[in-house]
Amino acid sequence: PDVTAPGVEILAAFSPMASPSRVDSDDRSFQYSIMSGTSMSCPHVAGAAAYVKSLHPDWSPSAIKSALMTTETDGVCNFGPTLTKPYFSFVCIARRMNVKHNQDAEFAYGSGHIDPVKAANPGLVYETMQEDYIKMLCGLRSDTSTLRKLFGGKVNCYEEFKINPKDLNYPSMAINIATFQLSNIIILFSEKFTRTVTNVGRANSTYKAKTSIRSDYSINVNPSILTFGELNEKKTFEVTINGKYTGNIISAALEWSDGVHNVRSPIVVYTN
Repeated sequence: PDVTAPGVEILAAFSPMASPSRVDSDDRSFQYSIMSGTSMSCPHVAGAAAYVKSLHPDWSPSAIKSALMTTETDGVCNFGPTLTKPYFSFVCIARRMNVKHNQDAEFAYGSGHIDPVKAANPGLVYETMQEDYIKMLCGLRSDTSTLRKLFGGKVNCYEEFKINPKDLNYPSMAINIATFQLSNIIILFSEKFTRTVTNVGRANSTYKAKTSIRSDYSINVNPSILTFGELNEKKTFEVTINGKYTGNIISAALEWSDGVHNVRSPIVVYTN
């Protein structure tokens, strides 16, 4: 998942044509029911995306996704409609979602719980356009004729047009450590990512990079300071993570901050 949203014991509209127990002999009919699962989380995310879109009608779908992913909260959150702006009430319990609570880490909870209010003003966004996906698919050696059926036009996967999937301009970064070795073996790794952010916060702003710190890895960001002079200006940077992998998922993070906005991207190192 990219994000997490409320999905446990949610009171929602329920089709009166369906049985609440899903048993054929159950002929009861209800207009509302309490349910749990991703089917309850999805409408929360869709509503949050629609809320952000209403405030920024010119934003691309990837900009909205980036806003939701990079402004996540640390705790378990509940939100609902209010009659006053910003039309959401939001309460968070300070219990960080991390690998200590779930060994699947970001593969279980994504970037964290969405915060629709913060997502409306993310500061920076990672935009992933159609051309970026085509370049990534070319990098995966996808068949050119198939790509033309998908995207139309004259798609050609020449060498300069290909990118490694890890360099897709996505708000998160991941490394798959390929190994067939026995457990308890330390594997040294080093990986570099390239990303581009777009300034959607303040016209004149300076963002400084801050990374998580742990004894089994180190992260370098170049440049570590991004200075913007106008809105919609883009800046490119590189992230290099080095370390040793001992068999457990490594959950790291990069955060850009201008003192007002905090733009967080998870960095995950894992193996199959």
